[in-house]
Amino acid sequence: MRLLAVVLLAALAVGCQSRPAPTLVVLVAASLRPVAEAVAADYGPGVELRFGGSEELVTQIALTRVVAPADVFLPADASYLDACGPHAAVSAPLTTMRAVALTRPDRVPADLSALTAPGVRLGLASPQTAAIGKLTKLRLTESGRWDTLNARLTVTTDTVTQSANGVKLGTLDAAIVWDATARQFAPDLVGTPLPELAGVRAEVRAAVLSGSRRPEAAAAFVAFLAGDGGRRAFAAHGFASPGGPSP
Repeated sequence: MRLLAVVLLAALAVGCQSRPAPTLVVLVAASLRPVAEAVAADYGPGVELRFGGSEELVTQIALTRVVAPADVFLPADASYLDACGPHAAVSAPLTTMRAVALTRPDRVPADLSALTAPGVRLGLASPQTAAIGKLTKLRLTESGRWDTLNARLTVTTDTVTQSANGVKLGTLDAAIVWDATARQFAPDLVGTPLPELAGVRAEVRAAVLSGSRRPEAAAAFVAFLAGDGGRRAFAAHGFASPGGPSP
């Protein structure tokens, strides 16, 4: 019996040593996918990235806070951090994004009226799921242009990346996307700033969620994201410096 107990204790010790560390779950806006993947690769193993529209991720946080809480939230705009409830820590601004019209180079619009003209197939991510849709709606509602644009939308997607892919595949003639998203599709597609969209701007920050089961590890990842490695990744993927002009 004593020998059996020793064997069982030894097996338990080996099992504990070989058990992998819990995975750090990071919820990321779809528009930030390339840079998040680059940062996670540099950071090392043990990071699971889950992508979606910012509003969609807020809903996911609310639904899974008790059962399977996430650790870090990286939405497309800092306004979503307040919407997701309490958080333990928030990073300094990581980057800024501005809305542009994404088209083929031979169909560059001069203003918003070119996007809402008859026959133009226009796409935008839904205000109910994504930051680009929410902030565009807010700005154009203020200027009295939202109803016209909304009536001319051919497709309402879940994420900004889906809208951009529609232009790439030719199912859409144009889409309103982030400038950083547009640069991911260059040179086949171009992003053009429009006067009516000048106020549609997002500030990106990351936060450690209060429900995190690994708060110290989550804080370390956020610090890495806001550090030199994160800044290099944002710049390499065409994102503007915080508050600065688009590259």
